[in-house]
Amino acid sequence: MKTTRSSLLLCLCISLLCSVAVAQTRTIQSDGNWDNPSIWQGGNIADVIGEDVDFNNNVDVTIPAAASDYTVGNVAFGNNNTLTVASGRTLNVGSSGAGNARNFTAPNGGIITVEGNLVIWGNLEADNNLRLIVNGSVTIRGNIDLRNGAVLNISGTGLVQVDGNLTTQNNPTFIVDGTLRVNGTLTTGNGAARSGTGPIVVGSCVSSTAGFCSLVALPVTLLSFTAKATETGVLAEWTTALELNNSHFTLERSTDGKSFTAVGTVPGAGNSNLPRQYRYEDKSPQAGLSYYRLRQTDFDGHTEVFNIRAVRFSKKTGVFDLYPNPAVGGQVTIHVSAADGPLQAQLYDLHGRLLETASLAQGENPLTIRQPQGVYLVRLVNSGQLLGTRKVVVTR
Repeated sequence: MKTTRSSLLLCLCISLLCSVAVAQTRTIQSDGNWDNPSIWQGGNIADVIGEDVDFNNNVDVTIPAAASDYTVGNVAFGNNNTLTVASGRTLNVGSSGAGNARNFTAPNGGIITVEGNLVIWGNLEADNNLRLIVNGSVTIRGNIDLRNGAVLNISGTGLVQVDGNLTTQNNPTFIVDGTLRVNGTLTTGNGAARSGTGPIVVGSCVSSTAGFCSLVALPVTLLSFTAKATETGVLAEWTTALELNNSHFTLERSTDGKSFTAVGTVPGAGNSNLPRQYRYEDKSPQAGLSYYRLRQTDFDGHTEVFNIRAVRFSKKTGVFDLYPNPAVGGQVTIHVSAADGPLQAQLYDLHGRLLETASLAQGENPLTIRQPQGVYLVRLVNSGQLLGTRKVVVTR
């Protein structure tokens, strides 16, 4: 019995050890094309996620257009390496799925040129003087962390997408004629320089270089956002100054300021550098105090949430009546059926100009309209919130 138990334990240990995937390391030792076995130590080409890739120093490697796409494990440059991904080809460093994130690391003087596609499912980390030249597409699912003297050169057809943060130390250079998008925070040290006509779109920006963050943009620049009660609901209005890759807006509502639900959506402009005005009316608001906020969504699914606005809405119907109407000689009585606080009657002409105001109480409120004969609007307001509007005709 003792021997059987020991044998079972031994088999279990062996099984557990065999189930642990141990990455193998493949080393590139000389210049050439990735798909050429002679540049790889032992002739073993890395082509699966379970194989990490190490570069010897001063090696230049190309994944040519005639080669296959590759998925590998971690990639580690030596000093002064060059990697080129040709047009039409894709290099995946890691893959999707839990536990499959892998990193790309580079010491000093590395150059990465991407004509096709490079997808790093973890982080890109580099020491001094890395040059990233992009005419195709680079996607970083984690963060980019670069030391001094980094250069990001993105052509008019190029795109760099960073799902996390992009952090550089001193003297980074951003040459952007394509698009650089950072969902998280772009952080730079001193001496940051930016040129080119393409957008740098970030979630937020922190820089030790004066004025640098004024050269980047949020996906949507919001000039204003208001929400107010009307007779029929709650009207939200907002204006944008700049939109980049903007799919749509979602108006959200909450009764506690914490848990929000969507009320409705409004299509965005996509890309625009002109002021644009939007509005949406919540026609089924909650009675009492509610909170509204605006959520903006990019075409790639990235979202940004703007500040909260509080609105008090009254569902009372017939909250006030006005008689007689026409008001002969301007004599009129306003009957208020319910009052939750200080009330004010506001008299407007048909051009929207405020002419007179009067404080009201619950019940009968006799008033005299001191305006010429004509048609006017009377609005009942409670603590800045509109409760209703009535038209009145004044005769003399």
